[in-house]
Amino acid sequence: MKNKNFHQYIENMNKTVLILINIVSTLSLGAVDYATGMEYSFSIIYLIPISFSSWFIGKKFAVIMAILSGLSWFFTDLISGHYFSSTIILAWNSLIRLFLFIIIANLIYYFKDQIIKNHHKELILEKEKVVIDTLQKLTRMIVNNITLQNAEIIKWVNNKKKKNGSVPDVLVSSSRVIGESLQILSEVSFVSPYITSEEWNVDMYLKLLEKKLSKVHTDLLPPEQ
Repeated sequence: MKNKNFHQYIENMNKTVLILINIVSTLSLGAVDYATGMEYSFSIIYLIPISFSSWFIGKKFAVIMAILSGLSWFFTDLISGHYFSSTIILAWNSLIRLFLFIIIANLIYYFKDQIIKNHHKELILEKEKVVIDTLQKLTRMIVNNITLQNAEIIKWVNNKKKKNGSVPDVLVSSSRVIGESLQILSEVSFVSPYITSEEWNVDMYLKLLEKKLSKVHTDLLPPEQ
């Protein structure tokens, strides 16, 4: 909980303040690196403000911090009296460090971006599950109610036929359509989400339901005269 509160506190801080803190930190590291001499390596320490920038500020500023860290290291080596057989070697070493800093900055940004995307996806799936659960409950109520009403229609039609009464074809067809539609509604709501390997969502639910219901109406209802 404390870590979460600290993370939220940093996220809510003014970006300008964070930028200044990181710049001052990097320059201070350069000064400490120079003061301690060549016997101590500060390569890992330089990654702290770079990582911090990448996570809390953004990729562009993290790259700027990587460049600033590389330059700080370069000038520290240059003025500290560290001997190089050629300035090309110093430039090469500094360039390699710079590329390393930039790569790490981008990797951390990418890592955070993936965490955010996965979290967002989980939230969407959770909401979709709540919606589908609600749809299933409503479907159960609707199917049960309409099934009872349709049963009364079928009962009336059968009684009418037993008495050799005339029953409109459209009424019989409509009753069959209702029955088939209720079966499809139940199948799509309670079976389809669990027999597919895909993540089930509301759009899939509605498209499949519309497709199946449209086919039932086309197949069972008589054409209009």
